[in-house]
Amino acid sequence: MKRTMELNDACEMAKAHPKSFYAPTDKELLSIKPGSYVKVSNRYERFWVRVVEVGGHRIKGTMANTLGHFTPESPEGGFGDEIELALHHVYEVLPEEMMEAKRNAQG
Repeated sequence: MKRTMELNDACEMAKAHPKSFYAPTDKELLSIKPGSYVKVSNRYERFWVRVVEVGGHRIKGTMANTLGHFTPESPEGGFGDEIELALHHVYEVLPEEMMEAKRNAQG
């Protein structure tokens, strides 16, 4: 299911709250490719998106988490739902192999 939600601008949040929000460098943003994971944030929480397609400043992906406040009736998403976002929404970038290592370390 394709979901729509309002996402925070990572650059604006990093300027307003530098101790708790980070915005990636241009080099990190340019490294995003299908299979990468990007962290984004809505009004409630931060979550991971697995990148499926990158085109210009737009990213299409699938949610890699179910949000804590998620219900099937909510307009916001759950695990596997499709989502579109812009590069300025990205807080963190992880290559696919780093995400797999992170998940394996968590058990």
